[in-house]
Amino acid sequence: MKHFISLQLALGVIAAGLFISVPMPSEARSANILRNGSFDKGIEFWDFWSFGCSVTQVQQTGYPINCGNTVPRREVVLQYEFGDIAPIVENKSALRVIIPGEAQDVIWKTNLQTTGDPRYVLSVDSGKMMLRFWARSSAKFGSSVSLNETFDPYKGLGLYQEFDITQEWKEYKYVFDSTPSTSATLVFNMGFAPIFTQVLFDQVDLFYVAVPVIATQSVTANAGDEISLAVTGVAVGDRVIVTIPVYGDKGENKEMALDAKVISESEVRVKLPANTRTGLLKLSVAELDSNSIFLMIKPKLGNNVFRSTLGVGAKINLEVSGISANKKDIFVEFPAVTLSGENIVIRQPVDSVSLNRDQVSVTLPMGTTSGEIRLGTDQLVGENLIRQTSVVSNSIILSPVVTQSSSENKVLKIYGYGFGPSGQNKTIEIYNNNGLLVEKIIATNNRLSSLGELVSVNLTTPDASRVQLVVGNYASGQVTINHKIAVSGETIKESATSVPSKVTPPVKNTAVKPLVKAITKVQISKFERMTRKIGNENKGIIYIHGKNFGSKGGVKVGSAWAEIFYRRDDFIIAAVPASALYGKVIVAKQ
Repeated sequence: MKHFISLQLALGVIAAGLFISVPMPSEARSANILRNGSFDKGIEFWDFWSFGCSVTQVQQTGYPINCGNTVPRREVVLQYEFGDIAPIVENKSALRVIIPGEAQDVIWKTNLQTTGDPRYVLSVDSGKMMLRFWARSSAKFGSSVSLNETFDPYKGLGLYQEFDITQEWKEYKYVFDSTPSTSATLVFNMGFAPIFTQVLFDQVDLFYVAVPVIATQSVTANAGDEISLAVTGVAVGDRVIVTIPVYGDKGENKEMALDAKVISESEVRVKLPANTRTGLLKLSVAELDSNSIFLMIKPKLGNNVFRSTLGVGAKINLEVSGISANKKDIFVEFPAVTLSGENIVIRQPVDSVSLNRDQVSVTLPMGTTSGEIRLGTDQLVGENLIRQTSVVSNSIILSPVVTQSSSENKVLKIYGYGFGPSGQNKTIEIYNNNGLLVEKIIATNNRLSSLGELVSVNLTTPDASRVQLVVGNYASGQVTINHKIAVSGETIKESATSVPSKVTPPVKNTAVKPLVKAITKVQISKFERMTRKIGNENKGIIYIHGKNFGSKGGVKVGSAWAEIFYRRDDFIIAAVPASALYGKVIVAKQ
């Protein structure tokens, strides 16, 4: 019984719409070293080999050819009949292989290979090479391709790749480092193909390629900019793909492949989308990847000036771009004043980031003053933590707010926030009981206290009743002055307009009244902890969120009692030694 192995060329025009147009490749850096890789010359320079039969020559006569045995076990027939599978290129040949009627159990026992004729074996040098070809079959099966020495022991020369041949035309590309040889053979192994499978190959190219290199060391840009890259290994007409780091729809870290504009052999340009993030950038030509370089996206604040009447502990929203979606990576630098009256910059982590990455929410830290603010990011790229702040700084204007005022021993103290940097002129306006302005005092220095920012001045006006603070073009509301005098070591309140000559004991109400007491338990919902340098000392700062804190009481963190900078019923800012920052938190109220 004879078993037939058929190699045939599929020629001619098949029904309209079945052909695929294949453009000339732009990635080639040398000529195709294969002879007749397009099969336009039949199967010249190609052999079909199956276990027990090696064919080195096939005449285009349509007649069987003896395989060298007395009784042929395999026959090869070259046919010019139209098949039901169209060639990949219109009006061009494609090689059809019909697998013999005996299935093989080893992948290499049936193969198509370049000729073993010593006159035409391949010669390859050391270098970067690409194999590119098209293939399809009537049934899907696993195949492999390799570049080997032509003769025993068939040493590998850098290429071995397994792949699936499917029922649709597909282009395959493999890049490898070749080993020098003067006797090389390219082999397609098909031993796992089902019997009688029809396999087509076309446009088989093997050539040397150049690896693209980005000569630019790094790039710093805004999202949305067009950037220029100095390159080598790129030719005009190449399709150059630049892969950049971006944020996904939900803020996750992703990559995006963009087509670059090839300006010349030494320059390509690409426009960065709005969701570009800081990270590594690379380009590829013909699936050859370049080196990676660092792309730094500058964070940017959207508002030129932000005005707020909110106080410490309140949240504000800022328009931003060029930031990470992870709020742990983002901070805002605020101008602030310390307990000693020193002007400093506080780095405040943001509370949240909007999903579309155009807004962050941040809590105004203690001691915030009017001045320049900057947006910053900390991003881990590889093993390096990269910190960058926005190049263009914007301004925040805190309108002055006076929360309380008191006088004692002719010293007027004004508490609140938005007093501006220490050293900036602040006008204190004093009003009497009739609402008339009776005195203006210029103050410069202010500092942080447990009740907020503090400004102290000497008070000389005898009928001072109310006070208002003016900082720049903004004024606070008027607040009643709480006058105090010292009696027998105790401090008691007195009216805003008169000082009594003696203290009258209060009259006790002897009527029995039922005692009604509302019991409200302190509830803590979350903490925010950070370290800050206040003066020359590192402090642990803790933001405590919850409810029912009351207006008075202590805060204990671990074994340390905290210094309270700000307190309201649902929010406390406290400071402890940095070593105690992560201890258990207890909030007491009186």
